[in-house]
Amino acid sequence: MIHDKPGQTLQEIALSEVKEEAGVEAKIIAKLGSIKYTYKWEGENIFKIVTWYLMEYSSGDPKNHDFEVAEAGWFEFSEATKMLTYKTDKEIFDKAKKA
Repeated sequence: MIHDKPGQTLQEIALSEVKEEAGVEAKIIAKLGSIKYTYKWEGENIFKIVTWYLMEYSSGDPKNHDFEVAEAGWFEFSEATKMLTYKTDKEIFDKAKKA
């Protein structure tokens, strides 16, 4: 889970999180947008903003993902589309396919 890291830009945080959580290094190609939502955690409403970036793989192996990720791998667009359940995630993914 990403939390503000003093002195880092959102792009630097995103690249760091991809390396830590997914086990790969990448470079940012484009910002795809942000999604805002709330959810309940231990009886408290939590407000969250998720910023999405299109990235290009540089190195590493998704098998080296951390405990926060259940599974990481490479998928064709058509296969990945079927894995998405949230409308907002599908909209961001459509932007990535067009970029």
